[in-house]
Amino acid sequence: MERFAQLYNDEIALLMGLNFDSLNHDEQIDYLLFKNYLDHELKEQARAEAQLAEMASLVPFAKTINDLETRAVLSRTSTRRSRCDAK
Repeated sequence: MERFAQLYNDEIALLMGLNFDSLNHDEQIDYLLFKNYLDHELKEQARAEAQLAEMASLVPFAKTINDLETRAVLSRTSTRRSRCDAK
C-alpha cells in the first residue's frame, strides 16, 4: 500500500508543478479529474488501512492476504503498461 501512496503523491506533486491557468479548457478538465481521482484513491487507501488495522486482532493473517492482493494489482498494472508500451 505504501507504493500506491507514493505513486499517488508523486503524481499530485507533478500536477502541482503545472501552471493550471496556462492549460487549455480540456486540459484543465483533465487536470481536475485526475487530481480528484488521486485524492480519492489516497482517501480510500487510508480507509482501507484503518479497516485493516481494526481487523488485525480478529484475523491474524489479514495483512498477508492484503499484501498478496496488492502484489496482484501491481502485477496486473505492470502487465497492462507493458502491453501499452509494446503497441
